[in-house]
Amino acid sequence: MLTLILLISFNSWAYFIDDAKIHPSSFRRYIRPQASSIIQDYYTTLKLLQNNGEQGYELKKTLRKTRAQLITLKQTCPTYLSLDCKQDISAISEGLAEFEKNFIIFGQTLNCNAQNIDYCLEQIQKNNQLHKETLKIMAQFDEIKLLLDKKEKLFLTTDLEKKYNEFEFFFHNFQITMLDKEYQEAFQKIYRFFIEPMETWYLTDKENLDFFVTNIEGFNKTVNEFNFNINKKMADDLPKGVGVMVKTIHNRWNSILRIILRS
Repeated sequence: MLTLILLISFNSWAYFIDDAKIHPSSFRRYIRPQASSIIQDYYTTLKLLQNNGEQGYELKKTLRKTRAQLITLKQTCPTYLSLDCKQDISAISEGLAEFEKNFIIFGQTLNCNAQNIDYCLEQIQKNNQLHKETLKIMAQFDEIKLLLDKKEKLFLTTDLEKKYNEFEFFFHNFQITMLDKEYQEAFQKIYRFFIEPMETWYLTDKENLDFFVTNIEGFNKTVNEFNFNINKKMADDLPKGVGVMVKTIHNRWNSILRIILRS
């Protein structure tokens, strides 16, 4: 039985859930596709707000493919890295190499002139820092491949995953800093408390039907705040298409809520 109490006040949204269950067929046919669309819509919204958003969007797609390879690695070597998962490690290294190559192209799209020199200098510094972090994690994966060949050291799979997650989070922070300052807090918050956990769940924990029930209160508050901050507080200054995308994220989330309520 699902008991829902919705407090209408903007400052006190809350859901109180008791013994909620989601039917597996609803989960597979509707909730997972909606979750996938929410993740896609978020990155599309970022693209619309960034000067070179198309290139940034492609970089993120490369990292998502690489993360999927990391999941395969965890299935092959769940505890310790071994020669059994060397092929997976090589595939991740190749994905990072592709990211690094495209990031160099991305850096070349920066349009500098006398009017935006301060912005350009700041952005060049950020680009250089991300490039250093990229080379660092590429070197770590290459080193692991060599040591596995020599059987010199055991590596925990979780340690490798942690290194990759830290790099991907660093990249997302980089993306956020490319936004105008007025948007940064709202996008950082919805990423940290909604998109990132949902994206991790979508890629790694496909059968966890209780995921949304467990997180529903925090997710609902975060999505409502995001929609309010972008579409209400900043409505007059939004670039074309941004308000529609944010509203679409909000509507998709409400659709997920309706499915849970029917369960």
